[in-house]
Amino acid sequence: RKAEAQLPRVPDAPLLFELLQPELLAIGGLDNRVTLYSSSRGSALAQSQVHADTVTCLKVSSCRQLLVSGSRDQSVRVWRWTSASLRNEETFDDLQQPVTCASADENLVLAGASDGQMVLW
Repeated sequence: RKAEAQLPRVPDAPLLFELLQPELLAIGGLDNRVTLYSSSRGSALAQSQVHADTVTCLKVSSCRQLLVSGSRDQSVRVWRWTSASLRNEETFDDLQQPVTCASADENLVLAGASDGQMVLW
């Protein structure tokens, strides 16, 4: 199957991304940032560098209203976004090792760490 479109290159090669809406991505990577990126404009709309180490996971909630990020800094952050802004709503730092996976719903956040620990908030 052929690609439907080539997106503009993203500065600072992303480690991972999550599709929030058509043409709107959340990008995380080695620069410790979570970036809101418009694929139609080919540019960042908002950035936040609140993690102290590499962003290792991103997941949009099933309600499509929240984004959760995890990091090597052992923290999990919950975000709300609009088409032009990104806001850190809550931070959890109960894990003892780097976060490898995370998920969120309206009332729950679940994260796992590299040592197998899982925490539910």
